[in-house]
Amino acid sequence: MQNPIPSASGKTLVVATTSGNKPTEVQVNGKSVIVGLNAYIKP
Repeated sequence: MQNPIPSASGKTLVVATTSGNKPTEVQVNGKSVIVGLNAYIKP
């Protein structure tokens, strides 16, 4: 977690992010699992 920073739109305050979708080493049916995360609070 980080100190809250304004989102790109300015509507929320972001406290954690992966900064986009990130591939993982996990595979399902031979395909990589991709994770994207944003944790935010509403001001």
